[in-house]
Amino acid sequence: MKRIALMLLLILIVTAYGALEFSVRQNIPNDVTINRINNTVSIGCPVFAVGDSGTVFKLNSDGFIISRFNLDVDYNLTGVSFENQSVGYIVGYKRDNPNKWKGAIWKTVDGGMNWTRILDVVLPQFPNNIQVPFLNVAAGFGGVVWVSSGFGYVLVSWNQGNNWTLTTNPGPPNHYGWLWGIKADYLNPEYAWVCSDQTGLITHTTNGGQSWHNYEVFPTDSLAYNDIDCYGNDEVLAAASKGRLVEIN
Repeated sequence: MKRIALMLLLILIVTAYGALEFSVRQNIPNDVTINRINNTVSIGCPVFAVGDSGTVFKLNSDGFIISRFNLDVDYNLTGVSFENQSVGYIVGYKRDNPNKWKGAIWKTVDGGMNWTRILDVVLPQFPNNIQVPFLNVAAGFGGVVWVSSGFGYVLVSWNQGNNWTLTTNPGPPNHYGWLWGIKADYLNPEYAWVCSDQTGLITHTTNGGQSWHNYEVFPTDSLAYNDIDCYGNDEVLAAASKGRLVEIN
């Protein structure tokens, strides 16, 4: 719940900066925890909210529910992102044993009418065959898709999810935090931002994940970062613990 509250705080503040009207929609059922509302690359993309037990809501532009369905009740869904009006992705992780924490990715090519799970055989293998939760997804221009994960891993696909590789690990050596926030740059497919719930990590790549530049914003007051957004290459907002919204510019 703390992570959701911080994400909503980020939305509220960004909305205020843009002088837009914001109101709370009361028609979301209270029987499920909502973990993420999709970020989009272009205007006109469909709006989806995802949550626990495989729950997906399709929303209209006013935030009201159009439909509700389940992808897989065994999975908590934690990220959703659209590249355009047709192609989008949802990520999540297995709730219970067997294979607890195992990450999964779903893809749509028809605006969310149908979703297909991406086969495990095209996903990278993790060291020692550990189960890694997929926490967030960011689709960028040109078919690039970024997925942030538990235990400090980031996946990237350069061809709309047909093939995937692991980037070099963000953060300092032995960083195993959960990377809750990831944001693709709107202009350059090789740029991405990631934030972690461990050691106050915010990090940035400009070469497709071959290397990362780490920011230690508050070295004496470590924060857990839960979501991140960027506006161009030099303005970044991150929702953090202790009620903070951090800006990098």
